[in-house]
This record gives sequence, structure tokens and C-alpha cells, in this order.
Amino acid sequence: MGLMITLGLGLHTPATAQVPDNDLVATLAPFPLDTVFFDSGAARGVNQTSIPLSGELRTGKGLAAPDGSVVRARLVRANTQLPVTEWQDIATTSGGNWSGLLTLGQRSSHRLHVQVGSPGSGTQTTGGQDIVIGHIIVLIGQSEEAYMLSPVTDTTLLQALRPTVMDEDALRVVTYRSGGEYPGTSYDTNGILPVTNDTMYHSALGYMSNFFAQNAPGERFLLIDAAVSGTSYRNLASDALAVSNNEATDRTWVESFAGGVRMLRAYGTEPGMLMSTWTAAPATTSDGYRLRLYPLYTGRYAQEQGGAAYVLGQDAINNRPYDYLFYDLTGQGRGELDPAKTMAYFYGPHRFENSELTATKQDTRVSIRNFVDDGLSHILPFAGPEILSYESGFQAIGSSYELTRAAAMNWIDYAHPSKFSEDGSPRRAQYTALAALYGLGIGPDAAQSHDVPEFNQAYWEPAGAYAEFWYEDSDGATPAITTTRLARGVDAIPRTLSGTGAGAETDIAGADLPHRAEVAGFEIDGAAAETVTIEAGRVRVYPNSGIFTGNTRIDFGRGGASGIHTVSGIEIDDVIQADLFDKIWMNLPIATGMVLGVEGIPLRPLPDQIEIGSSLPAAPKFTVSENTAIYDSRNWGATTPITVRFRLTANPLSNAEVGLLRLPVGGSELKLSLISGRGLRYSFGPAGLAGNIVSPLPYGGVMREFVITADPTTGSFGLYVDGTEVVSQATGTTGTWSGSYGLRLLGLSSGAGMVSAGVESIMIWEAFTADGSAPAATPYKVISGDAETALAAAKSGPNPFTWYQGGGAL
Repeated sequence: MGLMITLGLGLHTPATAQVPDNDLVATLAPFPLDTVFFDSGAARGVNQTSIPLSGELRTGKGLAAPDGSVVRARLVRANTQLPVTEWQDIATTSGGNWSGLLTLGQRSSHRLHVQVGSPGSGTQTTGGQDIVIGHIIVLIGQSEEAYMLSPVTDTTLLQALRPTVMDEDALRVVTYRSGGEYPGTSYDTNGILPVTNDTMYHSALGYMSNFFAQNAPGERFLLIDAAVSGTSYRNLASDALAVSNNEATDRTWVESFAGGVRMLRAYGTEPGMLMSTWTAAPATTSDGYRLRLYPLYTGRYAQEQGGAAYVLGQDAINNRPYDYLFYDLTGQGRGELDPAKTMAYFYGPHRFENSELTATKQDTRVSIRNFVDDGLSHILPFAGPEILSYESGFQAIGSSYELTRAAAMNWIDYAHPSKFSEDGSPRRAQYTALAALYGLGIGPDAAQSHDVPEFNQAYWEPAGAYAEFWYEDSDGATPAITTTRLARGVDAIPRTLSGTGAGAETDIAGADLPHRAEVAGFEIDGAAAETVTIEAGRVRVYPNSGIFTGNTRIDFGRGGASGIHTVSGIEIDDVIQADLFDKIWMNLPIATGMVLGVEGIPLRPLPDQIEIGSSLPAAPKFTVSENTAIYDSRNWGATTPITVRFRLTANPLSNAEVGLLRLPVGGSELKLSLISGRGLRYSFGPAGLAGNIVSPLPYGGVMREFVITADPTTGSFGLYVDGTEVVSQATGTTGTWSGSYGLRLLGLSSGAGMVSAGVESIMIWEAFTADGSAPAATPYKVISGDAETALAAAKSGPNPFTWYQGGGAL
């Protein structure tokens, strides 16, 4: 065996050793850090890294090696010097200097050293700095992520719950933070920090490290911390003072994100994955989340916004002026990250302590899925697992933080994972680690196959007695579903509360809280499902009353996906406080047997109705897609009363106003419209009535019955949804209709404001009804059935209507 020379940190030339005069001795230029970490490309589906090396090659006499001399390198285990790669020729010399890439590096559980030499020489030189090859992850976000890293949130109670780190090489952190156990004040001064039993930095990181060690043993992870509380994407990527002033906390691109990336780039590596569930501050309605972030992730606008290249610092379309970009796919080189090396990845989003009415969070969840579905080559083609099953907030009773019903109103900070419970930020850290494994495609089988648990199978009992829902993975396996509460054997959540002297508890004393089922978060036609159980590893939902039909819709996880639901007659904040106290999150469903370290993986909210929708018989329907309006061929009498009943499933495509009924015009108008996906707009001109109101029952995707009735000669008016009175008056100001217009159905006109819906029937009477029920008189018109039948019914006498589609009459 030839002579071995080991170089200590920072040495460029070998220590004194007897080297034959004709031997060639290579030296290594040091890396800038004691330990360097390289990404292996797992998120891109590869296992290979390139390590840039340089140094000198000299003879035993210290002279420069002849030009063109070959330098080779390999990796060896740091503790034993046993090789882990073959020799690779990486460079030739010029003036005794050399530089090249060692490209054979793969993931290893060992710390590695570089060994260099020249073919034919008996002398090899081994570097003294540790090299780790694994996974480099950038975690961007705001406070929800910062609570797992900030020393301010690492309370003494959490520190008392610190686990023993199973593998002190599993997790390292790069952070800008200071205080606590962090040694520096920036990315550069902190360097690469191993999470160990002596220096855990934050208790949550100990749990994260152990989750990695349990589920991906031997794998090595480096987390770049790019989370700052109280900020949005815009605050990160904009230097504008106005943007900074609009945020709770200011942050800069370099100091809280790019600095960590550039520190590693300086020695030759790039992050493998940029992961985000950053959805609190950026959340918005409709598809706004995706549209606002599209330029930041691509350097251009989305196709539906024209697809033009984004101009830095200017954004007249979305009002999001970014001065920096994550990626630039326009070829202008403005992106911080290389799409060929760093994959973008969305997971979650996390749970929000809101009810089913929170459209921004629900829409943002869908918008993320839309972004993933765009098929951009640098964004992973799936949304990662949801982060739902953890405890948020805490109850402050003096300094003890003990739970007591007498102070339930003191539950505070519930937007964030608890900093006083191992079910808080530590548990969220575990689920963040799980999301990382999914993005990297390593560890548990589910992560490797990107199988995110969701309700994708259903059985509707033929008589309508119940419906069951479960998850089937890509291999056909059906992991058993349970809840955290059931898995731990914890007492059931109380359906009613006895009440105390504290505000919310007094307000809801004795009230029934129907949404507190054994499994929370399910709805039947928009109402909280009251009886939901686990039966043989499936979720079983029973009707709140009667039986299920072909028109029944069952949802899971609408709004904030929290399990919290509005309760009639009780302030929503009181419900939230009580639900937090009783830990309703423990009633959310989880799929078991898929990972270690937690009871299960939360089921994804908003399952696809195509996969779980009712299979029971239903009346035939015809479909309209914002392209159909049906007009009466004759004018409605100036003093003729009217009742119109619509049975339909509305599927609003936007928040714009769309008309169910219009009898023009002005002060003589009668109108009923759908607005904003949940609202109703009505007007009864003769009596001077008009307004916008939230529907008492959500109608998006649900079969609903809308009834509008009016009599201009008495001023009588009524509006009902599924028999629930919305607005009514027995008498009022009298007047007349115009008498010069016919009824318009399903559109404000034949070219605008038209409904998207599946319509079961439309019935019209020349009569008023005092309670929303069907008048006794023979209907003036009935339009129902499938498309062919409904068209024929509309056009038939004695009161024919004209069916407009796409602006033309059929």
C-alpha cells in the first residue's frame, strides 16, 4: 500500500512525510466550513452529487507536476478510511494546479472524506474535513414554521419534554436565528448546525430528527430555515418600503432566505427542494393564491393572465411587485434557484382554526392543487400530505398552563402550534418531516409512491341508511382509518358542556354541539354530520334525519379543515374556544400503519365528489354551464302574482352574480341571483325590497330548493332555501310589474350572468304562497328531466319558452 497523507482543516500542503522524489503528491484546497453537506438529487429522482475539488500536484521534491498530469479522487469513510466510491479521474494539471468535479458521490449514512492522488503514484492524500451527502431542504414560511425553530417558542415546558436524539447525524440546520442555543446571528455565523442531544436548538427539532431516523434510517437531512413570523411571500421578495410597512415583521431576501442558499452554493452545492405550506398570510379566494405566486415561481404570468414575462418590481395585474424570483423560466436568469437542481414542492396546507365558512383557506387549498396540476417541470407533480393532527394555541392560567374548564376563554395564540405541548410544535415538526419524505420520495412506501391519504372510496347503503368512506392506495391496500383520540384511548369529546363562570362556557352551557361527532369535519348537504363513527377501519356517516338519496352530498374538511363548525344561536368564537379546549383536532380522521412516530397520516380535506359522491338513485337533471337562459315567450301580467321554485345543484365558477330569475325592469323588477358562491341577491321592485344576504345553507355543489314568491298587488314577498325562510313579508308597499317583459330563467340575460348548475326542475305558478310551499293552482310551467326532455318541455305549449344557448335560440 502506498503512503497515506492526511490533511487537517485548512492545510494546502502535506505534513512532513517521506515521499519518494519521483512520486506525485496532491493537495486539497479546504472547504469553507468544518463540515460540508451536499444534496443527492432525490427530489429529482436521482442519487448523485458533484463535489468541486481543487488543489496542487507536486513531486516529492516540491516541484510542480508536469502539465497534463492526471489527478484522481474518491470518497472514503471518515472513521475507517475505507473507500465508498471507485477512483475517478477528475482533472489534469496546469502549472501544478488542478480543479475538477468528483461526480460519483451518493447518499451515505457515514461522514466521508475526500482522498486524492495521481495514477501510478503510491501516495494518496486524504482531506480532514467531513463531507455529508443527503438531502438539502429549504423550508420557507411564516410563524407556523418559525414556531419549530425560534428559541422564543422553545418554552421550558417543551424543553422538559425533549426526546433523546436517536441519530445525531440525521438532521442539521442552517439558520439566520440568534439567541437560545444558536451560536451566531446569521446564516454565515451559525454555519451548519447538527441537531444533537447537547445542542438541539429547539425541542421540535429533536422530534423532527427522530422522525427522520425512524422512517428513513441512515438518511441525512439539512434544513435551511427560511421562515419568519408575520410575513408573506410579498414581504420576502419585495424591497418596497410600502410592502414592509404592511407586514407585521419585515424580512429581506438575503438575510432570511437566499443567504442560506448562497452559503452552501459558495462551496458547490444547491438545495434539492424548496418546500412550502405558506398559506396563512397569502391565502385568498378563488384561484388567487396560484395566480399571485405564478410569477414568483416562474418569472412570468399564468397563461390565463396572458403568460407574459414578469417585470421585476412591477405588477399591475396581481398587485404583487416582486423584486426577486425563486425561479425564472423565461431565460433571463433572474431566479435565485436553478429549476434543474432544486424542485419546488407544495404540501398541506395546514389546519386553520376556522369554521366551514372560511372560503379563503378552502379556496387556497384548491388553488395549490391547481398550481401542481399546471405540470411545470420544476414543481413536484403532487401536493404533499396535510398537516391537520396537531394541537394549536394554549390555555394561560397564570404561569402553570394547566387546563381548567373555568378559564376556557383564555385559550390564546390558537393560530399557531402549541409551544407548551408535545402535540404542538413538536408534532407539527414530525408532520413537516413526513411532508419532506414525500417530496423526496424516500422512506415509507407511501412517501416513495407519493400516496397521500384521501377519501377516494365510498359505499352508499342501498336503502340510504348510511354511507362509508375510506382510502385505497395505488397498490390497492386500504389502511385502517381511525382518529388520534381513538388511537390513544382518550375519553370521547363531550357533545354538550355544563358551563362555568367563564364567558364562552356560560354562553354555550347546555347547548348541543352537533359537529362533535366521533369523527369530526364531515358535513351532509352543508350541515354538520352529527353521527360519524369508525366501523372496521372505515368512516361511516349516518343521516342527521331521514335517509340519504341520490342528491345527498357529503363533504369532509371544508373551510379551515379544523373540525370546527358553526352552531345556530352561538357565537362562532365561543364555539372555537370550546372546541380548542376539548381538542377537536383529535377527532379528525387519520390513516394508520403507514409511518412510525405518529398515530397516522391525516386524510386530505375536500375529497373528489366524483370518487365519493352518492351512488343512490336521483331524479334526472339537465346541465347548464353559464351558457343557457330560458325566456318566456309572453309578457308576465302587470298584476299577476308569481311563485317560482328551482331545484338545482349550483356549481359557481366565480364570485360574479348569476341569475336564477329575472322579471325586468327597474322599479318593477323581480330578481333572484346567486353571488359570491354563498350569497343571494334579491329585489322586489313594487314593494321597494332589495338586498344581499348569505344563504342560510351553502349551495355550491349541493342540491337545493330555492323558492321566490311575490304579489305586487299586496306587497307580499318571500324567499326560501330548502324550506328555510330567508326574507318574507305578508304585506307591504303595492305596485305592478312592467307588463312588458317575460320571465328570464337561469340568466340575467341571454348573454351574461348565466348559471352553472345541474337542474332537476323549475316550476312556475301564477299564485303567491305564504310559506314557500307549492301553491294549489296548476303550474304555469314545469321544466324538468334530462337535457332533451327539459328542452322539449320548455318549448311546448300552452306557455312556450325560448331556450337560448350560447346566445342563440335552439
